[in-house]
Amino acid sequence: MTGESLSNWAKREKARWLRHVMYRPGVTSTQKCVAYAICDHLNCVTLDCWPAQATLARLLNCSCTRTVQRTVRGLARLGLITVTRNRLGKSEWRYAPIFLPTPADKIVTTDGQSSRDGNDVDVKESSLNIQFKSCSTCPSSDKLRQMAV
Repeated sequence: MTGESLSNWAKREKARWLRHVMYRPGVTSTQKCVAYAICDHLNCVTLDCWPAQATLARLLNCSCTRTVQRTVRGLARLGLITVTRNRLGKSEWRYAPIFLPTPADKIVTTDGQSSRDGNDVDVKESSLNIQFKSCSTCPSSDKLRQMAV
């Protein structure tokens, strides 16, 4: 996080986490919607959120909060979020995404892409001249040769 603001870091991590949830096999469409709502309400300092289950149900057009409860439990079982009860013992729940380790979604590592061991021995450079061809919609090959010179 060197040289990066907390807000930018949180936005980047939220996007990475949400992308991970969206493309992960076995995550239901309702779980993806709840993950989006969690991401949308996430506090960039505490890295959690606490929308009421009734609010989540209303936002996601669910008929009752039981759907939200089941969905949240499913996300927790998949290891995508942690769910804790508010410290005051009220019926408020806090949802926190479990962020990926930094290199988990990177294709290229810090020491570059991997390559096979050994050098290529059969590869020769092509030294063929490019042959100009003519067609009905292109300028004639003579005009192309003149333009190339």
